[in-house]
Amino acid sequence: MENVKIHFSMAVDGATGTVFEVDGKRIGSKLFFDDPEAYRYKIDVHGTSVKIERTGITSMKLLLRTDELTRGTLLTDGFTLPFTVLTRQITLTNTLLLVKYDMLDEDKIISAHQMLIKWI
Repeated sequence: MENVKIHFSMAVDGATGTVFEVDGKRIGSKLFFDDPEAYRYKIDVHGTSVKIERTGITSMKLLLRTDELTRGTLLTDGFTLPFTVLTRQITLTNTLLLVKYDMLDEDKIISAHQMLIKWI
């Protein structure tokens, strides 16, 4: 287990909406951290796939694979809402994870997302 400083940013349709820095932990291919709004994140990277689990007031589970359609779920107010994403890019280095994906409504792109996580 390694203590790390996490820099997180999420942009939707080219506009950065969420940016924060927090202390986290890295265990092998997994990152664990809590954001300032009390959401807990677990990010697990395996080769060309990224599994994101976020728990809190609304919880989300999402599996991303480069150039593939995958499904995720959002749990809020007792309802489970499924959604579909197309992952365009996953870039992983020793200190950075960059993921670009589109949220879809059937075949139509409804939003483009870019998540960047850096750790030291």
